[in-house]
Amino acid sequence: MERNKGLGQVILQRESHLPWPDTRSAILQEHHPLNRYHPEVERGIAAHGVEKERQRLTVRGFNGRFSRVSRTAYLPAASERPAQELRFGGRHNHMGFTYRHHMISRIRARALENPQVTFTGWAALRILGLPYWVNDMPVQILAAAGGRKPRTLYQPHIVVSRCGWKCAVRADWRAEFHDLPAETQCATGGIAVSQALRDVLTQNAKWWLPDLRWLEGKLGLSSVEIRAVQLLDAVRRFLPHDALDASDVFAAGQVNRKRVVKLVELSTPLADSPIESLLRLLLRSVLPDLRPQVVMMDSSYPDLPVATADLWSPSARIAVFYDGDHHDDPQQRHIDARVDRDLRSQGIHVLRFTKWDLRDPVSIVDSVARAARLGNAAQG
Repeated sequence: MERNKGLGQVILQRESHLPWPDTRSAILQEHHPLNRYHPEVERGIAAHGVEKERQRLTVRGFNGRFSRVSRTAYLPAASERPAQELRFGGRHNHMGFTYRHHMISRIRARALENPQVTFTGWAALRILGLPYWVNDMPVQILAAAGGRKPRTLYQPHIVVSRCGWKCAVRADWRAEFHDLPAETQCATGGIAVSQALRDVLTQNAKWWLPDLRWLEGKLGLSSVEIRAVQLLDAVRRFLPHDALDASDVFAAGQVNRKRVVKLVELSTPLADSPIESLLRLLLRSVLPDLRPQVVMMDSSYPDLPVATADLWSPSARIAVFYDGDHHDDPQQRHIDARVDRDLRSQGIHVLRFTKWDLRDPVSIVDSVARAARLGNAAQG
């Protein structure tokens, strides 16, 4: 497909074979922004029934059916994020507000205005495959030290990062995989992670966590450090294996080496979600030997897997599961009940938690501690 045609269509959704795992394929299924000065775009908007006079005169959008993403780029209003998601993101975001459009749409809008831009920070992490938090973060672009900050009417959407070090970009970067102009570049994963970590550790990037004030002494971690470990878990789980380079992380000069080394030691590439990361960190003081994503086998049939425990303690024989919304399905509940029955018949204590349980983390820690004491007493 021709590049100009791809960027000019009103809505473009297509499947593409990426060289990376399928977890990143959703990046190509977002709506494309429209440049109001692009001739193909004007034809596309006219096809949606918007008069030519309104196209040029209105500032807030085309006849109420298109909303502005940047100075010159627009999206169909129907492509905005759901209202509930916006309320939740704005309530917990460090800025007190969030963005109406997904990160990838804002990235493409910026690339329409300046095809030679280099994305970094949260924008680069989204391009490389990070699925969490990015929609509530600003687009970050890379500029050489001493460069001039570009003018924009939508300054909160754009953050310019000055780099005194070498502005490293991925050598194997293929912009066409993400429907971006060929001149567009993406910073290395190491540089992007260092900038995102800096934002988290300086509390310039936040997301929801339960109230941990009563547990911080027992956990040995602050809420800021827990968010940093969640970020590292997700980066190690979802980004390409060659995306991270420790030398880039520290060469950027954005983070303290000693502190980051400690956080990396607490992270794992096996956590499937930030909630699983949170549960692991909450319970590590009670169950020091917790292991993530362990396949539980049937004792009678050693080659037959029963389930994959989100967290498993061999010493206490406790299997912890986090049940997302899909576990409310009746068929899934039947499967969960069968798994619990099979594991309990092997003397394994099964504990399941939901997002509602996370509102009271103290009760989670207490219930696991009681189960650990019972398990140790039974074995002792």
